[in-house]
Amino acid sequence: MKRVYSFILKFVVVFIFSTSTSYALEYGFSAGFGLSYINSKGLNRVTEGLDSGYVTSFGKINFPLNFEGDFFLGFGNSSIGLGMGYEFTSRNSYSDVYKVTQDLSYKSIPVFLKYRYLYFENNRFSMALGGSAGILYSKLSMSTRPSPQDSDVYGMKAWGAVITAENNFYYTVSNNISFFSTVGLRYAKTGSFSYTSDTAKHSSGEKVQFSDGSTLTLNLTGLKFLIGIMMNWS
Repeated sequence: MKRVYSFILKFVVVFIFSTSTSYALEYGFSAGFGLSYINSKGLNRVTEGLDSGYVTSFGKINFPLNFEGDFFLGFGNSSIGLGMGYEFTSRNSYSDVYKVTQDLSYKSIPVFLKYRYLYFENNRFSMALGGSAGILYSKLSMSTRPSPQDSDVYGMKAWGAVITAENNFYYTVSNNISFFSTVGLRYAKTGSFSYTSDTAKHSSGEKVQFSDGSTLTLNLTGLKFLIGIMMNWS
C-alpha cells in the first residue's frame, strides 16, 4: 500500500512539473487542530457494553480531538500534498457496584493524498475546496483498575479507508503565512478489529467479537472542524 501511494505521489509531481510551466510553483505545509464529530455505532456499542456489564457511565463518544497536517506543492489555483492526522479520545468511569475504574482510549491515524482548489480570493481573505483519500489505522484499548488479573489490558487494532471533502477559509497575514479554518465531511470505515497481544482470554490476531457473534468495526463517518496555520514559499 505504501508503494502504491509513493508511486502516485511521484507521478503527480512529475505531471505537475511537465505540464504547468506557465505557473509559478510553490511549496509549503499546513497544520491544524480541532474536533471531529463521529456517529460510530461500533464505538458506542463498546461503551454501552461497559456501562451494562460494569455499571459505569461512559455514555456515547462523539467528539474526539483531531490534529492534521500536510506538505503540498502548489501550481496556479491548485495544490496537491501528502498529509497525516491523529484523532483521539480517552475516558474513564468508576463503578460504585464493583469498586473499579474502567479506562477506554481510542485513536485513529489517517495517511492521505489531498487536493485543494482556490476558488475565491479578495484582499486578505480566500477560500478553497479540498478533497482527500487515504488509509486509516485505528486502535482501541480497555483496562480495569485495580486489575483482577496481571494482563487485564485489551488492545485492539484495525485498518480502514478514509475520504474527505472540505471547505477551507484563509486569512493571509504575510506573503508566506496564513491562518485557516476548515469544515469538512468525512467518510471513514474500518475493517474488523483484532487483538494486538495475548491476554488471559484472547490470543493476538484473534477477531474482536460481541456476544451475538458480530465483529467490532468502526464507522467514523462524520464532520471535522479545524483551525490552524499554513506556510508557503515560491
